[in-house]
Amino acid sequence: RKRKAPAGARERYRQHVSVFYAFHESKYKPSARSYNVAREDIDHFLKHGTFIHGEWFHNKQRMPGGDHREPLPEGLTEKTEVEAPFPEMKGVLEVTDGAP
Repeated sequence: RKRKAPAGARERYRQHVSVFYAFHESKYKPSARSYNVAREDIDHFLKHGTFIHGEWFHNKQRMPGGDHREPLPEGLTEKTEVEAPFPEMKGVLEVTDGAP
């Protein structure tokens, strides 16, 4: 069997760190489903530049995609297009930081 890379060559990983906060109404009880939906939204945004499910904001602008059923709050604007921050993303190496 032939090696694809020369002996001693290592695959390099590009580290990318982003911080997202998902908020719910105070009476909403978080669940594994809500966590997975938020994570799916975040992964989709990093790769494609749009969200699927939730309503997300950045710098007083509502991000494209997701749930836009509610009117835009006063003082906020729509962000029409966003370049995907990490289009070459192939997977997530570590999902959580290990905090309880």
